[in-house]
Amino acid sequence: MISPSPNSNNPGHPTAASSERSSTRPVRHGQADAGFALVIALSLMALVLLLLLSITTLTQVETRSASLQKDKLLAQQNALLGLSTAIGQLQKLAGPDTRITAPAESIATVNGPRQVTGVWRSWEGRDHHTSGAQVGQAFAPDYASKLLSGELAPNSNKAGRFLGWLSSDALDNQDPTDPPKLKEVAGTSGTIALLSANTLGSGRTSEEVHITPTAIDNGSFGNYAWWISGENSKARLKHQIAPTTTVDWVARSATFGTTDSEVFNFQSDSKLNRINSRKALDLLPTVSNPPSGVSASGQYAHDLTAWSRGLLTNAATGGWKRDLSLMSEDWDQLSETNLPFFTLQPGVETTASKAIGTTRTPQLLIYPWSTPQGGAEDKPQKQNSAVVSWSALQDYCTQYRSISNSGSTVSMPAFASGEQYTNELNDWRDKVRRFPVVARMHWIFSYASILNKDPAATASEAYIACLDMNPAITLWNPYNVELTVDTPRIEIRQPS
Repeated sequence: MISPSPNSNNPGHPTAASSERSSTRPVRHGQADAGFALVIALSLMALVLLLLLSITTLTQVETRSASLQKDKLLAQQNALLGLSTAIGQLQKLAGPDTRITAPAESIATVNGPRQVTGVWRSWEGRDHHTSGAQVGQAFAPDYASKLLSGELAPNSNKAGRFLGWLSSDALDNQDPTDPPKLKEVAGTSGTIALLSANTLGSGRTSEEVHITPTAIDNGSFGNYAWWISGENSKARLKHQIAPTTTVDWVARSATFGTTDSEVFNFQSDSKLNRINSRKALDLLPTVSNPPSGVSASGQYAHDLTAWSRGLLTNAATGGWKRDLSLMSEDWDQLSETNLPFFTLQPGVETTASKAIGTTRTPQLLIYPWSTPQGGAEDKPQKQNSAVVSWSALQDYCTQYRSISNSGSTVSMPAFASGEQYTNELNDWRDKVRRFPVVARMHWIFSYASILNKDPAATASEAYIACLDMNPAITLWNPYNVELTVDTPRIEIRQPS
């Protein structure tokens, strides 16, 4: 049986043509998957592009950061090289004990910048005789030699004393009359600022420090520069309590003085003792307001320092300074001869001796060229000399042992051996003779009469006219403690 075709002309059924025009074409599954894949591909391509851009940007940042880090490390190493070179040059020029540093402005004929520091050799024995009968005796040195260049060799006989300036652009400059100018020079081959307006304040160009840099390997590894400031020529502020008692005044007179803080516009305050850096000066209370745009640390950068360090070295002839306190306190432990108390020149010392009784030991006087006058058989008061003995200096340093304190009175006895004609040489030459000093002698003249005891005297001769002379003597105590004197006696002898 054959069924009728849907396309037959049966009533109620649409034709095939009208059916195709009114229906929607179905979407195949392959076409939908292809569209989704395109979207995914475009997204992945954008992600890859973004990733590439991020990697490129990160690479550029890292490259720039590495370059900056390299430049920073190179600058730090150059700075360390400059610091090491500066320390080495300082040790080379000013390392030995017999070195003197001073600012260029101290040279009268030059008057250079005060922020430039120079190094000189000391006289090293050239200001006194080093041999012969006048050994140790001083004479005027050759002051003109300070304006001549010298040599670093310790045994150099060259007359010049100047060694060099402490800045990197003056390593080959040994001319004391031509210090570095330290002025700013513009341009690619100019100077770099080591101390400028950012520190000193505006309007102080004469105090700035500009150095011509030193190239490393023709500039392929950068440059460096250094400059050394003379801290030893600056003042250190320190608070000191005003003395109120005699003991305080005596203690102050026996020590070094301190800088008046008000000269630098700072109040005298206990905070002065807590200054540990130059920038800390900005925290101190001032007497008046500082100039506008200028800090205290910048205003006095070349005048004040926060450090005060030093060694007790003998800059004249080298070695350590002699400690007179140790010498006097340990006197009994020292040998009687061959005492190295005076250095003639670096490495050459004289030998001193103690004064032993009436013995005239060699080199017993402080001046090695001096000898006692008179003969050994003369009375002690006739054996004078140009200076006291080392034993007398030791006795002077230990005078405090004779001081006694009874209540509110501080006193010391007068010299025990007070006889004028004592034959003890040590009493005259090697002891401090503590006596009151005759400050004034005032004679009072008056007329008087005495009874004439001559039995043959007449009435007109019963009395004898006399001129009466009475001395009024004023004694002065030259010491700062009371002197106790038992039965003082002053003899006025009539010349024969």
